[in-house]
Amino acid sequence: MKKELLQYASFARFLKDALGERYRVALVDADIPDRELTVSEQGFSESDTGGFTESGLLTDILSGTELKKRDYICSFSDSEKDGTEQKNSIFYIRDGEGKISGFLCIYENRGDLYMVREVLDQLLLPEEQTAGGSERIEAEVNSLLKERIVEVWNRHRSSDSKMKKAEKTAFVSELFEMGIFRMKGAAVQVSEVTGISLASIYRYLSEVLEE
Repeated sequence: MKKELLQYASFARFLKDALGERYRVALVDADIPDRELTVSEQGFSESDTGGFTESGLLTDILSGTELKKRDYICSFSDSEKDGTEQKNSIFYIRDGEGKISGFLCIYENRGDLYMVREVLDQLLLPEEQTAGGSERIEAEVNSLLKERIVEVWNRHRSSDSKMKKAEKTAFVSELFEMGIFRMKGAAVQVSEVTGISLASIYRYLSEVLEE
């Protein structure tokens, strides 16, 4: 897996967990657009890219001009190989030079209870660009984020003694590996849940990034 895709692996697993069973989340290498790495219980499983292969959309994005300029395409209709209708969204993953190196794909198989574009906006875009987003979805995302932080915090902290720096660093490291710090406002939530100052959280995070 390319390093550009690899850095989205934890985030893809988080999205699958957040969106639930009616969604399929996958990473696609731009050099192999007819194959996908789908999030599964074991991590990722490789398979054909389903409806995207039949429509040739990924190839169109890579060979076109206008589509290539975009950052994502959201909630367009397509069908699985068995003819089942679905709504799909594609987020472009670019390398350091701005070239498309892969895609984060979300397949909405059943129902329309979530708008994928709103979820991606809440998770990926700067705060000033998401002012008009759904308050309900933002609240649900924040609630899920807090649950994950509390879960990891309870696993790392010791009730009978003060946490050592190494333990706090390990806690921050696990959150980083889960992709939590890609979320808007994550550091603030971590501080509120744990009582660790923002300055300390950023210091531990910088140490993790240097490793």
